[in-house]
Amino acid sequence: MSGTCLGRVLVGTLERNLSASRATLSLGDSVMLHTGAAQVELFVVELRPADEVCVIETELEVDFAASVINEEEQKAAAEAAAKAAAEAE
Repeated sequence: MSGTCLGRVLVGTLERNLSASRATLSLGDSVMLHTGAAQVELFVVELRPADEVCVIETELEVDFAASVINEEEQKAAAEAAAKAAAEAE
């Protein structure tokens, strides 16, 4: 799945989640999304025009950035896989 396609899926899931569970988003909030078998946690790092916004009947513009946490987890998983492969030889 391409990044653009995944982004659209996450935005749709985010909009459904927010409309069902929240009236506002605040700077620093996290939102847990369940997308099929995966769970994705999104962190609010910027909001406009204020640090708290109403999300009821609102069109959202969402930008995704790479997560430092995710990058660290991916690096650790890759290192563990390489170590396991080396030990199997």
